Amino acid sequence: MMTAIVALLIGTSAKAIGIPGAGQMVHQAQCITPRANPGAPVGVLYAHGWFEKRGSSGYVKLEEDNRKKWQEYADYYNVAVAVPVSEVVNGKGYRTWGRRTPEETLAAMKDLARFACGGRPTVEGLMLVGFSDGGYATRRIALNCVARKPEFAAVVMMGAKPSSATSKVAYRQDCAPLIAIRGKGDGSTDPQGGFYPAAKAMIASIGGNGVVAEPYKGKHEVPNLDDLIYLTELAKPGFLRIANPPVRVTNQGGWM
Repeated sequence: MMTAIVALLIGTSAKAIGIPGAGQMVHQAQCITPRANPGAPVGVLYAHGWFEKRGSSGYVKLEEDNRKKWQEYADYYNVAVAVPVSEVVNGKGYRTWGRRTPEETLAAMKDLARFACGGRPTVEGLMLVGFSDGGYATRRIALNCVARKPEFAAVVMMGAKPSSATSKVAYRQDCAPLIAIRGKGDGSTDPQGGFYPAAKAMIASIGGNGVVAEPYKGKHEVPNLDDLIYLTELAKPGFLRIANPPVRVTNQGGWM
């Protein structure tokens, strides 16, 4: 029903970083690479949810667990996952992607992803995935047609509520499609069962350029590998592991 899940850019600036330890790496931009292939091209740009500016507990622990799942994803698909860390801190002391326009937000994500992953090549058609606060950010990016094809194959919002406002941006064929998905047990996104009608209306407001996916197992968290595979194949059919068969790589000189 749509093409794409998305893969975003970049590579490692100094050293490829794998699973963070003790919550501390969560506070730094990361390039999560396949452990068997540290030089893999970037396939996903992941926008994190809220977490505390300092420390290793609370939402920091949730984000640490989320990134461990992205490590499994990187190993399975043989692609790197760029993880920028927002420099904006809200009044409650949480890092957030808010307080910027959609254009400024995506530009900041890309700049910070470059810092994390340097100039490594990207796969053809990046996947931009936002969770929670990051999901609200990627939702705004998609509804305003800021992420465009062919750079982005699709934009994913997870752990975030659909927008109740009709998109005021005219649909264009090069707008990256939006995938809306939630965890089955995520009460923060569906307190009265309104997620799916609202999500379908939201997709309709952008000319049907997207899909409302089946919920994944879990609560307010990034899904486990099996559901990330489902999500990827839904968005980008045939996006198999690069090692077998090879996946087309673009931008050999990096995303610089």
